[in-house]
Order: sequence, then C-alpha cells, then structure tokens
Amino acid sequence: MTTEVRREVIYRHSSTVRTTHWVNVVALLVLLMSGLQIFNAHPALYFGSKSNFDDPVMAMRPMRYGEELVGVTTIAGWTIDTTNLFGLAYLPNGGRDVRGFPWSVTLPGYRDLSTGRRWHFFFAWLFVINGLVYLIYSLASGHVAKDLAPSGRELKHIGASIWEHIRLRFPHRRAAVGSHHQTLASDYRHDVDSTMGKLGCFRSRGYNSPGSDFLPLNLKNWAIGAIGKGYQCAR
Repeated sequence: MTTEVRREVIYRHSSTVRTTHWVNVVALLVLLMSGLQIFNAHPALYFGSKSNFDDPVMAMRPMRYGEELVGVTTIAGWTIDTTNLFGLAYLPNGGRDVRGFPWSVTLPGYRDLSTGRRWHFFFAWLFVINGLVYLIYSLASGHVAKDLAPSGRELKHIGASIWEHIRLRFPHRRAAVGSHHQTLASDYRHDVDSTMGKLGCFRSRGYNSPGSDFLPLNLKNWAIGAIGKGYQCAR
C-alpha cells in the first residue's frame, strides 16, 4: 500500500518585487527618523502657504505654569502635558532639553539638522528611484495584471473582507486576496503622496536640498498644489 504525498504549492513574489519592497522598508525607516530630526528644528506644523506662529495645527514646546516649566503638545487647540516625552525633557544632570521628539528616535540621535537633511533627501531619492524600478518591472512583467488588479469576483467580496479584518478574523489564502489587493493599493497611494510631499518640500526658499536644482519649478509648484494649500501642507 502506497501513501500519496500531497504537496502544497506556495506562490512567492519574484526577487525583484521582494527586493524593492525591502528597499522601501529601509528607505521609509530612514525617512521617518531623519524627518523627525528635521521636525525638531522647528517642532510645529501649520496649514497653508505661510507659518502662523500664534496658531499652529500642532506644536511641541515648553510652557511655563507658575514657577514650573513643562513640555506641552498642542493639537488643534488642545493642550496636553507631555513633559519628558515631547516639548521639554529634564536631564539627569539637572539641565533641560527643549526639543520635539526624543533624540532616541531621530537620525542622527542628537541635534544635527544638516546631517539629518542629507540622510533624508538621499533616501528620498532612493525611495523615488526604487518606486520607478518597481513600476517599470510591474508593467513589463505583467505583475500588475496578474497579482495586483482584483477580479470582479474579488471586488464583490472586498466589503465583507474588510469587515472580517475589523473583527480580527483573518481569512486564509485566496479568500483574503481582495483585501490584500486593497491594502496594496493603499500602500502605493501612500508612496505617491509621500513622493509628492518630498517634491513640495524641495520648493521652499533657501532649501538647498541635494538634487533640488534638477527639479523644474513648475513640477515643485504642482506637487505643492496637489497636496494642499502651500509649502506648510507639504511639510
């Protein structure tokens, strides 16, 4: 009597797809950490084309309450005490460190705006070039049609699949394909938004960012207009 051996075939993405995804992971991590370094140079965000220092959308700063100096985070008018986390931290030697995010999550891990900008824009270009490589490969190899574009049947079940995920019930294999495609689409939209934000930031006056001179002025203006009402929205 012979025992039939059942083999399960597991589809794996090509090496190009996996490599570009992992490059994105590294690039986005560096962009986040160096972006926090840049943010700490002026830990406040505004809406529109100009900075209204009296009315930021979000800000991390020190504030005095009586005799005590505390760190506060303001979001849309709401003020939260975030001493030793955001805005202001007391050092072991008795000193005070006025900053936005802790230096443990920035790149580099100390106050150095110029180095942070170099890290940020180098990996911004890597992010853009990596995205172009992925896009060209996906179109040329049929990856978009074969693996990304959902079928009519899958589109019908996207709503049910989202509801299952909200309830933390995760279907297996092909049952999850519809929501997987939607997740990928959301990821790619984030990539586009992030790239447009970087293009918009290149536009600011005096911002001698690496590679900014190669971008046409109308492209920078278009990026700013597409994501909001000015440079502060891009930031």
